[in-house]
Order: sequence, then C-alpha cells, then structure tokens
Amino acid sequence: MGIDIKNENHSSNGKNYPQWGIGDAKLDWRRAAQKAGQAINQTNPNILIFVSGIENGQNDCSKDKDMMWGENFMPIECYPVDFEYIPKDKLILTPHIYGLDVYPDISYFSSKDFPNNLQPKWEEHFGYLTEKGYTIIPGEFGSKYGTTTNTGTGDTKDVVLQDKLIDYFIDKEICNFFYWSYNPNSDDTGGLVEDDWQTPISSKIDNLQKLIQYCNQQEN
Repeated sequence: MGIDIKNENHSSNGKNYPQWGIGDAKLDWRRAAQKAGQAINQTNPNILIFVSGIENGQNDCSKDKDMMWGENFMPIECYPVDFEYIPKDKLILTPHIYGLDVYPDISYFSSKDFPNNLQPKWEEHFGYLTEKGYTIIPGEFGSKYGTTTNTGTGDTKDVVLQDKLIDYFIDKEICNFFYWSYNPNSDDTGGLVEDDWQTPISSKIDNLQKLIQYCNQQEN
C-alpha cells in the first residue's frame, strides 16, 4: 500500500509557488513532504510514501521554467531528501508528465528540435534521479492519442510525445506507473476505453503494451 502525500503541487495564484528546500517554510514542499512522510512511516513503516515534485517558480537549482504540476524534481540535485525522515526504500518519487493535449503552452513543445528535445527534458526534470538510486513511478501520464473527446481531437504532436515517453520509460527501465485515465470522460485525455466504458482504444493500449512487454521480458 502507498500514500500519495499531495497531488500536483502548484501555485493557485501565480505567485506563491511551492519551493524545494529553500525560501518561506510555508512554501517549502521538501520540508512538508519529509515531515508528513515521517509521520506516516512512524505510524506504519510498511507503507510506501509517494512524493510529487513542484512546478515552476524556483530559480535555485531549477534550470527549466516550463513543467507540468508536480514534474519538477531538479532541486533534489541540491537539496536531497533526508532519509532520516523517509527511508529510501519507502520513498517513491512520482512525477506527472503530460503533453499538448493537457497544456500546449509549454515552450519546448514548439521548439524546432521537437520531439528530439523531449527525452533530455525529462532526464533533467526527474529521470536523472534513477542514477542516484531513487525510485521513480510516474503518477500520471496520458493523452487523447489522436482520438476525439467532447473538447476536440487530440494534437498529432501529442501522439509523437506519448510514443517518445514510452520509449524513454523503456530506456530508463521505469516499469511501474499510473496512467490517466481508464475512464473515457476525462476532457483532457479521454480514457483507455470508448464512451461505452468497455471497448478498448487499441492505439493507446498498443503503446502501453510496448512498455509492459519490455518490462515482462526483463523479469523473465
């Protein structure tokens, strides 16, 4: 069993951005996550503790200003998690990674080197931490993947992005994940099934299957 301490840390007013390890203690997500994680661990040491990242708004040790809510783990390079609070074997870092169907205004989505710039960005934002021994389990990712919902048809560039993301997970051997979403009534992404809630959307399933099959082969 695991507990996600807080979903998608972000500013609600465009001013008071969550920070990591610096600034006002009221905005320091590292401090809050460690204290919450410690309380959880003391109550039940068997529970996994999921900690999301922050978003934009931190200059110190955060090279990029364009990220989804909860995607930014760059400041851990300067301010690591204190394992006195959350044991390393109980800590799960859980970024949320989305593309143009959810938030098209990220600057590097319109860069000339798209989509080749995507994997280096993900590596900067969170992927580098696998080399430091942290466990990464994406808490959300997904898109319309070219399908149509009541808010329109998905951006073809997001299909490319989702393909690149699965390739990246394979390269990093990130084999555990949570996908958004199964249900078809998510306006931003649609679901893994049609509006009847039963018929699978084969294109989405096939893309996820690439990762699942790779990971199964590694286990065998």
